[in-house]
Amino acid sequence: MARLQLPTDKDELTDAIERELQPGETEMNVHLVTWKIIDAYLAGVRKFKVMDRWSGHVSIAWENSKGEIDMRFEEIVRQFLTECGRYMKMDISPTAEKKGESLDSLRKASIANAALASLFARIPREKFKRRVIIPFLKYGTVGISHYETGDPDMPDMIEVVPARELRGFPAYVDGIGNLMGIARVRWVPMDWAIDRMKAVHDVKLKEDPWTRLRAETVPWGATPPGQQSYDRISPHGYDPGSAGQVRREDLLGTQYDDKKSSSKKDGRAYVRLEEIYVYDDSQEFVSRWIVKIGDVILVDEDFEKKGIKAVCPLHVARHTDIGRMFARGFVHPLIPFNDQCEKMFQSLFKNIRELDTFGTLFIPGASGIDLKRWRTGIRPKVEKFDPDPLNPGGQPFTLGPHNTGTMPAKIAEIALAQMQRLANQGPYYQGETSGRVDSAAGLGFLFNTGNIALGLPTHGMADALAGAYSRMLQVAKDRLGPGDTIELATIDAAVAGVIIDPTTGLMKLSDNPIPNPWEVDVNVKDRTPRDRSVRKEELKELFGMQLVDPTRFWIAALEENLDFPGANKEIWETWRKVIWQIIVLFRDGKTPGPLVVGEHTQNPQIQLMAVQQFMNKIEFALAAEPVRRRFEEWKMMLETLTGVFPVGLGPPEEIAAQAMGAEQRPGIEGAGVPPGVAPGMMT
Repeated sequence: MARLQLPTDKDELTDAIERELQPGETEMNVHLVTWKIIDAYLAGVRKFKVMDRWSGHVSIAWENSKGEIDMRFEEIVRQFLTECGRYMKMDISPTAEKKGESLDSLRKASIANAALASLFARIPREKFKRRVIIPFLKYGTVGISHYETGDPDMPDMIEVVPARELRGFPAYVDGIGNLMGIARVRWVPMDWAIDRMKAVHDVKLKEDPWTRLRAETVPWGATPPGQQSYDRISPHGYDPGSAGQVRREDLLGTQYDDKKSSSKKDGRAYVRLEEIYVYDDSQEFVSRWIVKIGDVILVDEDFEKKGIKAVCPLHVARHTDIGRMFARGFVHPLIPFNDQCEKMFQSLFKNIRELDTFGTLFIPGASGIDLKRWRTGIRPKVEKFDPDPLNPGGQPFTLGPHNTGTMPAKIAEIALAQMQRLANQGPYYQGETSGRVDSAAGLGFLFNTGNIALGLPTHGMADALAGAYSRMLQVAKDRLGPGDTIELATIDAAVAGVIIDPTTGLMKLSDNPIPNPWEVDVNVKDRTPRDRSVRKEELKELFGMQLVDPTRFWIAALEENLDFPGANKEIWETWRKVIWQIIVLFRDGKTPGPLVVGEHTQNPQIQLMAVQQFMNKIEFALAAEPVRRRFEEWKMMLETLTGVFPVGLGPPEEIAAQAMGAEQRPGIEGAGVPPGVAPGMMT
């Protein structure tokens, strides 16, 4: 792939970046109008007027010209919430898989798993997942960025970047494979920018805010530049304008205003922060990183010249990739169908109102009926008429309005069915099916079939998350030294291969060096949603077919958090303890650790199950002889406790019976008669 070459001179670099960002800003504004319409439509707005797509301005209103709120059809909201629920079933926790079948690969993967789990445990998982999923489904594009905070208690975080802050290099590319770089552009408080540059990059901002940094005044209560949901309010909806214009002129001074004046000091200064990441040929690593505020280049690192492989901190998740920087989301294709359904229902309700309003009963004048008793309101629904003299026997009749009747309801039903197909949400996601589902296989088939179309979007989100996790792992390797320790956040077989202190449970980095992210396969646990109800039914069906014993049933249920009532927690805690003992004993596969015998002898059959499972791995066969010998001793001890005897040695009662039979029948000794079978019973 071609490489973006930027100037090295700071003045030329500043000019080049501005020229590169300008078309990217226009490209973003075109999509920004769509994003504003999506937000407003989900909020119930139906009155739109696009002011200018190139500048991103939209005019909206909730009411019609009479100040009334028209009938709204909100099926799109239900489908959006359903889709969010499907994505919330994904487990986006980081994982690291080994890239080879060797002891060294196992060690690197286990250390990476332990490090990532410990770092990710500090992040509010469900809140972070919700922040990723909602803009991802609404706009189709969301940024996921790892950043360093400079805080020793919370050294790094993963941030969700709004799509409006993203820019591509160059703009309007034909296919994301042609992107040469990515940038994040945002307006931030001046104080925050000063503190961040000092804490993270050790850079002091000495320039004047109002000249080279191009700071702008934002009064208190006003929205900072580039963050308005819509444009400034007006009597006719929303018109473009600056949020600061609604404030009085005498309140526009800021704390940076060093002029001695009698006006009140109010507001704060904002600056435009631009972070540019120039890709290398793989689009996974950064060849050059630039941080710019106004006309000042604060950071300019050329990793390629330094021979450093730096994983890009900023990654973009795309829902429906259309070959551009910005993708389409889940909501946008549904709006036209929802709009047509809404119009059909409006027409249907109007027909009902017209039937009630304009339907009139005509009664012959000579019938003797007092019409005053029929008129209960201002509008007459009953009228007299004089019958034809040639037809004196006239009968009452009704004149009703002529309209489309119930046809709009039928059209709306067709449009609603097409809308469900477009959303890939069949009756299964409404708690309905076209027949009975009596097996877990049938339930799983419906669920997996419905998730086929989620493959591309969920993998796009998973790739972006994995990229941010890779950056987190690389930063941890660079930041943490041999004297640091990591506390294990999870106890499972994925961390078998690390050396931990059995007394404290801490992993010393002097014994466990963190690998580079490209030495392992960093991923997320779930690349597609998994339904726990389907998993429960599948597990119950396997148990009913006696393919899973009760012990393995409860271990699988508790390991996947399937929430069965009355779960046997003793089995699960015993399983966790034996996994811990395996980690402590195996260590790095070269020198064995201590084997603590005592409480681990509880439920020895569960202990034996876990030990046998681990000893069947290829990595165990590659371990040193002392390690394998200690595991074999542990296994024999557990076999003795469970009543399982070594291979070739039968139970004592059978051996005693054989010996007794041999003493009573010495003539048939060695004749090949199986034990427990009388001589006359052989066939």
